[in-house]
Amino acid sequence: MQEFAALDWSEILQKMSASATSTGAKDRIHQLAPLASQQEAEKSFSDIQSAMHLIGLGLRPFMESLDFFAPWHSRLKKNALLKTLEIKDVRFFCLEVLALREALFRVDNLWSQEVHQSLLDPSEPLSAIDQILTPQGDIRSDASEKLYGLFTEKEKLAREVQHQLDKLVKAHKMENLLQDKYVTTREGRWVLPIRSGMQHQMPGVIHGSSQTKQTVFMEPETIVPTNNRLRQIEVDIEDEIEHLLTELSHELAGRNSEFEQARQILENCDIILAQAQLCLKLDAQACEFSENKIELIELRHPLLQLSGKEVISNSVTLNSEKSILLLSGPNAGGKTVLLKSIGLAAQMARCGLLICASEGSQLPFFKDLLIGIGDAQSVDHELSTFAAHMKLLSQATELKGLHSMVLIDEICGSTDPEEGSALARSFIESFAQQGVFAVITSHLGPLKSGWTATDPILNGSMEYNRSTGRPSYQFMPGFPGDSLALQTAKRVGVKVSIVDRATDLLSPATRDRLEKLEQIEQLRSDVMKLQDQWRQENKKAQQLKSKYEAKLNEFDKEKQAWLEKTVRKAEKKVDEEMQKVKAADTLTKHRQLQEIKFQLPEIIKAKNIDRGLG
Repeated sequence: MQEFAALDWSEILQKMSASATSTGAKDRIHQLAPLASQQEAEKSFSDIQSAMHLIGLGLRPFMESLDFFAPWHSRLKKNALLKTLEIKDVRFFCLEVLALREALFRVDNLWSQEVHQSLLDPSEPLSAIDQILTPQGDIRSDASEKLYGLFTEKEKLAREVQHQLDKLVKAHKMENLLQDKYVTTREGRWVLPIRSGMQHQMPGVIHGSSQTKQTVFMEPETIVPTNNRLRQIEVDIEDEIEHLLTELSHELAGRNSEFEQARQILENCDIILAQAQLCLKLDAQACEFSENKIELIELRHPLLQLSGKEVISNSVTLNSEKSILLLSGPNAGGKTVLLKSIGLAAQMARCGLLICASEGSQLPFFKDLLIGIGDAQSVDHELSTFAAHMKLLSQATELKGLHSMVLIDEICGSTDPEEGSALARSFIESFAQQGVFAVITSHLGPLKSGWTATDPILNGSMEYNRSTGRPSYQFMPGFPGDSLALQTAKRVGVKVSIVDRATDLLSPATRDRLEKLEQIEQLRSDVMKLQDQWRQENKKAQQLKSKYEAKLNEFDKEKQAWLEKTVRKAEKKVDEEMQKVKAADTLTKHRQLQEIKFQLPEIIKAKNIDRGLG
């Protein structure tokens, strides 16, 4: 991507890579290139916006385990026995996979669903690892029933040996033999420190001496069988651990392809999340792809946006009828910054990144982007600055169509002004014939005029205060700009006599052009005033809009509260009426029951009489 270095593209990638958490993702970000199609770029926009939503919730999964992935994964592919440290790295990887899955579960969008469905469920390998290893990477004593039994027996026998040796140490008859009253181990066996020369008075096995040769470490004969058993247990423990690690390694090797797929997904997510973090800092938006139009709304240079300083945004519109922007104006007025901002928007969009402009911006999906910014001289290829510039412009004439963009800073500016102007106009006419989009800056006076209304050339300039000569960095379409060389000379303190003499030396054609520019300048000044009025009116309108929207929201809340209150009143009234109906119904039933009870004796008496008659 060396050809885009002059566009500040490398700095953008550096800022982006700083947010990645794995080395592989950082390296891939530095190699970020245009995507193959508009559809891929639109898919990338959607994924980045989804990742921005995830980060907005305070969730940013890390992928640091990817830096340790290659060693253990390559050994798994060979069915090698993993060491505990390598298994600890596998566990770290599985935990980061799990963290990503849980974070994705918190958001509901297409990107999170696609990743979640494709990503390994690490619960089983994690469970298998945690059954054998502690989180610190040590073997668990209860990793298997056999291992637990061996460790238990080892602890029991070790206590017995220590107890026997402690008794010997405390025995009165041993005082003359012992160099110190403690027990220790040598070569995995429990021993006593015996004074050199006294070892023959104690039956046992010698296991070396101290550096001073004053002490001999002896294993008493009485504990030799127990020590032998302890040594055997240690061998059995090592064999059992190797057996468990072998089984675990084989189980993990069976998931080798799943681990590789998960690695790719984690690295891709790391890149997307890093892109999302940068886009959040830039307040970047997805653009719409257009076939024949550039409309960049409130465009900003990304690096200026990241600087934390106040940034002047500009809106630029080009189309098939006016496809070439010829940008002029004073030095340090913002021409090159605007040129780079347009170029970066085009490059970022075709690489699938959100652009540093407002919502609703449009761009073609550029297939070709040719950059001519800065000094392109080459000593190795025997190219001067101007020759290198000519070579690049010649390459630009080969581009064709509105899916190609040419960005040239100071076209033909490093040679004779008359010849340079003629060459520049010829090149610009060639670009127009080829139907490409182009943004070209220039101080060459003859280029600022002579274009007809039917030419696809749009003159533009950067605003400045004519009285102070200082730029406002605001883009003004439709007007060529004066380079203000003489005014700048005055402003920085050049002697008046020198400036006046320079004015006298101007050719009649240049004077005529400057007079015409004065007329244009007056017209531009009027337009600037109208723009300022429009901005103020627009600001007031926005304030009124915000005020009325706030009132509307307040009204909606009050309406909702009133409706809820009315519903509650209605519900209460219904409940009361239902209670009344229930009470009345109960009273009626009670009255009917009393009547039955009152009539009941007569009925019974009548039945008794009937029975008597029968």
